Amino acid sequence: VSRYLYPAVRSEYTVDLRPHSASTALYAFFRRTLKPGDTFMTMSFLDGGMVTGGHDRSLPVRDYKRILLVVDPGTRQIDYIHTKLDALKEPEGQEPRLLVIGPVAHTRPIDFYAFRKMADEISAETGVPLLLVADVSLHFPEILIGDYPNPFPSMDGVILSTRHLG
Repeated sequence: VSRYLYPAVRSEYTVDLRPHSASTALYAFFRRTLKPGDTFMTMSFLDGGMVTGGHDRSLPVRDYKRILLVVDPGTRQIDYIHTKLDALKEPEGQEPRLLVIGPVAHTRPIDFYAFRKMADEISAETGVPLLLVADVSLHFPEILIGDYPNPFPSMDGVILSTRHLG
């Protein structure tokens, strides 16, 4: 994430460790990559997404337009087809510019590659780059030992928090 916050730093992966919660880092990412009123996509808090962006009263929802990911109510799986269709319904100039994946209480492992593919398809159809960022703070220990999918190869930014390592 820090390569977007600090563009002078050039590397494939840049680490910026600070004593804050992941929500602080995510909001800094919003402020650096979006203008007020821009559109972002995320999972609803009620569908297992994080409070930052997924809750109706979060700071990003106040400052930016939000499109919620579609989650099938029966299977609790993310519906990539309907999520993509919702993104493509946005009028010109309001296309999503950021897709935030933050599985806090989502019961299924996240398919980060499927998100990359969907974001690339949306970008190709709208002509607007769609950045992908994953807040995997809660799953970071599982990622380290190989029990949860690795987001790094597919994401433009990954947010981690040392708060969840204990």
